[in-house]
Amino acid sequence: MTLRSLQFLILLVIFCWGSPLPSFGESSDQISTDKGKPSLQAIADQKYYDIPIKLNKRVQQMLRYYTERKHSILNRGLARSGRYMDMFRRELRAWGLPQDLVFVVAVESNFNERSVSVKQAVGLWQFMSTTAQQYQLRVDPWIDQRRDPLKATRAAAQHFKYLYEIFGDWELVLAAYNAGEGRVQRAVKRAKQRKKPTDFWSLSLPRETRSYVPAIMATAIIYKNLDYFEITGVTLEPPMEQSQFQVPVDFSFQEVAQRVGMPLDELLTYNMAYLREMPPIDQKHYTIYLPQKYQPALWQSLRQYGEPSSHWLQHYNSMLQDTPENLQTLERHGDLKYVRVQRGENLSTISRKYNTTITRLLRWNRIPKNQLLQVGQRLKMYVVNRKVLEEVREKNQNLEERIRGTQFVIRVPKGATLSELAERYHTNIKELMTINRLRSPMDLQAGQSLKIYPRPKTIQVPQGATLSNLAQRYDVSMKELIGWNNLAAPNALQANQTLIIAPPPEPTSQQLVQAKQVRIRVPQGATLSELAERYNVTVSKLMEWNNLKSSDSLLAGQQLTVFREITQNNKATHRIIQVRTGDTLWEIAREHSTSVEQLLVLNDLEGNEPLRLNQKLKVPVRPDI
Repeated sequence: MTLRSLQFLILLVIFCWGSPLPSFGESSDQISTDKGKPSLQAIADQKYYDIPIKLNKRVQQMLRYYTERKHSILNRGLARSGRYMDMFRRELRAWGLPQDLVFVVAVESNFNERSVSVKQAVGLWQFMSTTAQQYQLRVDPWIDQRRDPLKATRAAAQHFKYLYEIFGDWELVLAAYNAGEGRVQRAVKRAKQRKKPTDFWSLSLPRETRSYVPAIMATAIIYKNLDYFEITGVTLEPPMEQSQFQVPVDFSFQEVAQRVGMPLDELLTYNMAYLREMPPIDQKHYTIYLPQKYQPALWQSLRQYGEPSSHWLQHYNSMLQDTPENLQTLERHGDLKYVRVQRGENLSTISRKYNTTITRLLRWNRIPKNQLLQVGQRLKMYVVNRKVLEEVREKNQNLEERIRGTQFVIRVPKGATLSELAERYHTNIKELMTINRLRSPMDLQAGQSLKIYPRPKTIQVPQGATLSNLAQRYDVSMKELIGWNNLAAPNALQANQTLIIAPPPEPTSQQLVQAKQVRIRVPQGATLSELAERYNVTVSKLMEWNNLKSSDSLLAGQQLTVFREITQNNKATHRIIQVRTGDTLWEIAREHSTSVEQLLVLNDLEGNEPLRLNQKLKVPVRPDI
């Protein structure tokens, strides 16, 4: 070997030794192929994705994270995905959405239906309770429909459609699913103000969200290219084959399982949305998921024996909340029963034994709280029967309906979004859109009048919590909590019960808008545009309210309906007077420096309605000069 050849060999060794090996962290054009294996960039460029897929540094980091550090977790999620993947894709397709949105579930819950996040997001799609209620998912002490795979998927589909109407970009939609649409909207707004790009990769977002979208893209690449990543030996769970079956609410899960001959635990596994072994007591029927092989047996059993077993019916005793209404219903319609105290028993053991509560035993037997029971002492109790269930269903409607507040109308502040207003007043976007006839959240405009039903703020009672602790935690009094929730006593609190911790919020704006209906008579020669200007409304509204086909169809003397808006400030806006002999609206208006139209609006009167002696009328309060 010549000296020249030796120098070249040394230089070659030094060059090779100093060259790093390619990895997921490098740009994709550096990733080499092995024995004809396609490059990572090639599989990322495939046409079988229907959501955006990028192969940048962030996505490659997530690929390495899943396939190297979290491969066992990835494999468990992949196995569970077999159970839900077909159903998820079918539902997304029915809503006209990209089917690869299923990979949101892989990142959110790893296809684990029992998943609960540190922020109390629940279920496969990891809904917070406020978002779930926007899409009519029921969340209360009886049932949490975030755990229902079908209903939660449909709610997720609606949420995706709503987010896409706002952003029109799937990367921003995914970011908003994680961080909330308000936060992403503000990030876009800041970027526009600074004249910077507004795509997901350029926005200033929380660290979790910056990793969230790349994680979904990485998961999609992995799930669709298992061979490339050499993922083998994973057995997919069989697809869901159970279907829905309606059962009368009188039949508990125990009785259903007994009638079809299946283990109770297995039935509850299929129906994890139900938080107790009893169905919600405030409805006549409930829907369960039941494997198809068991459905003929249940159908035949219900046809032959339509009455529930009294043994199972009595279990509802422990499910009824101790509200004054429920206790009165039990005492009025329940089956009276007497039991004898056995040796070693106390109120706690007896209440568990007979599926009742200590509060009821104390009330029904007039026992002082600290008094010891005597062996052989006779105790009275009332047991649930079908009549009790029927009465409770009528009186104890869904909590969402019972706590619905009184409607008021606000004027939309500048820059407000529908989601911000829904959060402020403890309501939901879908309801605001429905009652205000908005086709899209983007239809909201500053200055617009918006109807709102405010709701109280609620929580689910943690295990072991006391009313005293909760009152201290949320800075309210025990008396307020008892009053807001109709509790029979402080110790009537139950775990997982929905508890009101704040009354419905008052409007934070200084002005409320209230729409009042007024009937007016068209003067001689008046036009629709003149009336619209006079009453501060639009011609189109006048035509809509009065079913007018054209603006030329107005007749003198014709009666028209007008909805006037009056404002209420924080100070008193009116006082009450009594009509005196000979008073007319015109004279009262002149005396109190107002107009006849304002008096009609304030008192919800029609223009031709006569006044009565001593009739009480509201008149505006004149501002201080």
